Amino acid sequence: MPDVLVIVPPDLAEGFRLAGARVRPAADPAAARGILLEAVNDPEAGIVVLADTYYPALEPATRQRLERQHRPVVVPIPTRAVLSPEERRRAELQELIRRAIGLRVVLGGRPGRGS
Repeated sequence: MPDVLVIVPPDLAEGFRLAGARVRPAADPAAARGILLEAVNDPEAGIVVLADTYYPALEPATRQRLERQHRPVVVPIPTRAVLSPEERRRAELQELIRRAIGLRVVLGGRPGRGS
């Protein structure tokens, strides 16, 4: 059976451990990237569950490599507060644009909100 690894912030690690997962806590995106690259080069790795807050911090070349390879499968999971429907649509559209043109485009929020 393929190995499953969960990479999440330290405050979420215990919950995944209690659920029986093998967990590597990462304090920040740089630490998560290092753990992820170790897992990608491990022939036993099957699935890597990665906090969605860390995935956007990966370099475009690393994300492309992860999308092209068959193993391990990297699955970003939501770990932040629930998004509003508007924020969810914006995030989905941004990801579609990134995949289509290879660039991350930041879509602004409502005028006057500074986003």
